[in-house]
Amino acid sequence: MGLADSSWRSQVFAKALTVILPTKQETDFLRACLLHESAARISWQRWLGAAGSLELALRDSTPGIKSLLPLLQYNSAIEDSESKVYARTAYLREKLRSETYRRLLRNVLLTLNELQIPTVILRGAAVAHTIYDEPGLRHCHDIDLLVLANDSDRIAQALRSSGWNVVGGWDSPLDDSFRLVHRSALPLVLHNRLFRIPYYRPPLEEILNRCSKAQLAGVESQILSAADSLMHICGHAACTGNRESLRWACDAWLLIDRSDALDWKLFLDCVLRTRAVSYT
Repeated sequence: MGLADSSWRSQVFAKALTVILPTKQETDFLRACLLHESAARISWQRWLGAAGSLELALRDSTPGIKSLLPLLQYNSAIEDSESKVYARTAYLREKLRSETYRRLLRNVLLTLNELQIPTVILRGAAVAHTIYDEPGLRHCHDIDLLVLANDSDRIAQALRSSGWNVVGGWDSPLDDSFRLVHRSALPLVLHNRLFRIPYYRPPLEEILNRCSKAQLAGVESQILSAADSLMHICGHAACTGNRESLRWACDAWLLIDRSDALDWKLFLDCVLRTRAVSYT
């Protein structure tokens, strides 16, 4: 009975992974974005052969492709001239956009520093400025901050003169975020926990004690440790629709590749204690 139950659980887990993890074709695209030289080019040719053309994939709104084009262009895996035009255009557009994003991020971080409000910068803003060669290689559609103190009203009031307006937050005990939007349409999301679903309960006090300092947009800021950031990236992808963008896979791969001493024991311990996975 025990073995049968274990086998059933393994089958369910394997089926769940097919929904969460990239497909074979998506993996080829990711390899073209992340691997080096011949390995990247071979993966690109394999993806292109299956997709037909980059133009066709973009026209069909193939999930995960568009936001990775700047990284694909930067990695120099593309050899055909038609695809190069699309990728280079996306790269230049994102580079310009990232300059505006950086300016707004800097404004927010400086304001929070002036208010002396402890904050941890999460996900896109954190990884774009620490593990990518250029911030513009990682599309960031919002600014995510972990703010544990009940300071949302003070933050909103301080940012109002800079063009930020409240659009919602803390409407129920299940809400994990307080949202503002800049007049440029960039959202700012203040979180009071790491995961939207309350079931996931990471050891927050320990995680906060492990945070490290980093320069983001020219401002000294707090970010999660490498192990905690990897746990957060993978956990967030598993419980939200953001996994379709594939940015999480790039974030995780680069974090592992570029962290000198990622503590895997700490990572696994934190995953288990968060209840992101369980063994029975």
